[in-house]
Amino acid sequence: MAQRITQADKVQCAIRHSLMGTSVRALKRRYGVPESTVKTWIRKFQSGNLVKRHAHWQPSWDHKDVIQHPLDPDIVNAINRGEPSYEDSIISLFDPDLDAINGIGHIKWSDSDIDKLIRSMFDRALEVIRDYGIHTDEFKDELKFVDSQFFFMICKAYGYDCDEVRKGVYRFVAERCAREEDQ
Repeated sequence: MAQRITQADKVQCAIRHSLMGTSVRALKRRYGVPESTVKTWIRKFQSGNLVKRHAHWQPSWDHKDVIQHPLDPDIVNAINRGEPSYEDSIISLFDPDLDAINGIGHIKWSDSDIDKLIRSMFDRALEVIRDYGIHTDEFKDELKFVDSQFFFMICKAYGYDCDEVRKGVYRFVAERCAREEDQ
């Protein structure tokens, strides 16, 4: 029996290709549809025509400052199964900006929200480098983030000397590696 494809599946498929780089061939297998169907969903997504307005569409979602954010695939899968976890339940049951039909959240970001997000990205990177094992993917990802142009821009925006921050991180990592080798 063929898999039932939901609207959220179509959006997730297009997101996996457009934002995550998943190949059309892999998506064809994953969703059990012809390659031409996958390409159609991607084309519609890229032109802004894949997300469907529906009976539960909120007027506030049409505001020019509202951004459509894809939900993590695990959240969409939990919603599709009708078995959301505790965390997913909070999102699916109480968030008025969740669009479970399209598998996206409609979020209006304030300057304060953006500031909190950027500061938390900076803090989180340093916390992960301090607390996670040096061989974990999380550690490696955050070390790459510290090397990124975006990290440089964050430092510049908040008046941090990026070269000094990076030197401190690299010194800490080198000392930590040396300690772990001695054990």
